[in-house]
Amino acid sequence: MVVKIALALAISLLLDGAISAQELPAPQRSEQETNAPKLPSARELYEEAARYATRRFEEFDKKKLAFDRKLYEKTLQEQRELAQTRAAQLSMRPNLAGEDLYYLGLLFDLAGQAEGSLDALRRFLREASNAPGEMKQTARVIIAIHAAQLKELKEAEQMLAEYQRNEPRKAQEIFALERTLTSACYQAKDEDCALRHARAAFETAKQSYAALDPAQRDRFLLAAADDLSIIYALHNQRDELLGVLRELQRLGLKLPSAELFRQATRRLRNYDGAEAEDLSNPERAIQQNEESAPAPEIQAAEWIDTKPVRLADLRGRVVLLDFWAYWCGPCLEAFPKLREWHQKYKDRGLTIIGLTRYYGAERGIPMAPKEELNFLREFKKRFKLPYGIGIEATEETALRYGVSSLPTSILIDRRGMVRFITVGINDEELDKLGQWIEKLIAEPAPDEARKAITQ
Repeated sequence: MVVKIALALAISLLLDGAISAQELPAPQRSEQETNAPKLPSARELYEEAARYATRRFEEFDKKKLAFDRKLYEKTLQEQRELAQTRAAQLSMRPNLAGEDLYYLGLLFDLAGQAEGSLDALRRFLREASNAPGEMKQTARVIIAIHAAQLKELKEAEQMLAEYQRNEPRKAQEIFALERTLTSACYQAKDEDCALRHARAAFETAKQSYAALDPAQRDRFLLAAADDLSIIYALHNQRDELLGVLRELQRLGLKLPSAELFRQATRRLRNYDGAEAEDLSNPERAIQQNEESAPAPEIQAAEWIDTKPVRLADLRGRVVLLDFWAYWCGPCLEAFPKLREWHQKYKDRGLTIIGLTRYYGAERGIPMAPKEELNFLREFKKRFKLPYGIGIEATEETALRYGVSSLPTSILIDRRGMVRFITVGINDEELDKLGQWIEKLIAEPAPDEARKAITQ
């Protein structure tokens, strides 16, 4: 009887426990815990900091605030401080991995903290083998830049090599890394390293110019040529230095780019009075320009005293393109010479084309395109310009020729290749342009020239 009572009690206790376990309510979260906001992701923290300056500048624009250098610097400093704060907050989170490390590295980079950026991005590359290629490439670029700045040249070069082996690759980033390493190697007194990367930067700029807008292309080529020239100058390698600048000058004709040609010619003259390379010999010019494309076509909205002109239709003639504007004093000073050359050479194969564009005003008074066209017609008569003028609605043709200053003259030979460029006006430039016109007029027509070379 006692045994039965004990057994019944035990079963009762077990059942009560089971029922209690089944009916035990789930732990209740406090109202504060339930309503706690979700922490922003690493990406959101980075994007907040990365967009800070742009957002503030847009606010300044809406308020129509004039540019203030102190306010500009203050805004960038606030952005760095925000990035530093967000990087510190993200660093406190446990078990950071994968893309969190990537955005942590970007935050430290934005904050100007190289060591923190390097540590995070090194871990990211080690651990995130399946991360998107673009993220890994960006990490390599940042590591290379910071490593070079910290004189960790071996790591910087390793990152550059890995970047070049992987996709996606951007010529702009390769160029920037080569120039960064040029500077770092030079500061470390490793002259061979500096020269190697300076040459690589110049080659990158030459090979990638087709993918860049004209202004950026010219900046890249000039910067790379200047780096290389400085190194050659410091080692008294004058022939190599002049070789770089002459190559730059030839690129100015080949692309074509009036600004690049002008800068290269100016630099050549600064070194012991070296003159621009003479390509007046027709055989030599044809051989050197064999791979060059013909001069870019003209895009004009209206024409004055001529039918619409295509350069392709002027093969066999020497063409002088004169980029000018009615408000440009030096442009007007060139008119007497242009009139003289037109009369002297028009029957010997020279065609002069004046190129300008609509500016929408005259002496501050707004003008509609039709009014400006009539104004330019009268302007042409007043200055007795005997050649045709094309008027652009935009700057498209000027951009194609790398024109950044007025007046600019582009001289095109009978084959349609750019052979000489002048920017600005003075007696020396006018005399040289006149000599080049005479040289090109004297050259044989295209078929005769090519036949002469093959004989």
